[in-house]
Amino acid sequence: MSSSGDVRVRRVYDGVEEGDGTRVLVDRLWPRGVSREKAAIDRWLKDLTPSDELRTWYHEDRSGTRYDAFVERYRAELAGPAESAAVDELAGLVREGGPVTLGPVVTFPSAGRRHARTLAAPAPDPSTSSTGVWSRHAESTRLTPPGPPSGRTTGM
Repeated sequence: MSSSGDVRVRRVYDGVEEGDGTRVLVDRLWPRGVSREKAAIDRWLKDLTPSDELRTWYHEDRSGTRYDAFVERYRAELAGPAESAAVDELAGLVREGGPVTLGPVVTFPSAGRRHARTLAAPAPDPSTSSTGVWSRHAESTRLTPPGPPSGRTTGM
């Protein structure tokens, strides 16, 4: 069982596990072939998804060298009004206690390099962050570093 304030990442397709806590879908599209009952999603925060332009740019790089730049650009996107409100909502869920499970639709073998893992990662040092998005939540959210991906990690 996860401890209070834990944030973890699991594919929506992997189903519900004991200890998931609040389940948050962090993709723009509902997972194909999964009913709302089976997915057991408590919140659907579409605004936590990277823009189409950012995702396209990131996935064009098959060498994996763009990840750090992706994280920086993604965090800058999260500073927008709608995105910032979604970050506030996610931070509130974590502050309420109990685990929070972020459910992206698809994870690939490089699951540690996905937007949901970026959300689950600890807030960066505010002095080195260009956006300040995470710094206002750092103390109150107790975000934990992401662990190894659970469930299947092969992409389709």
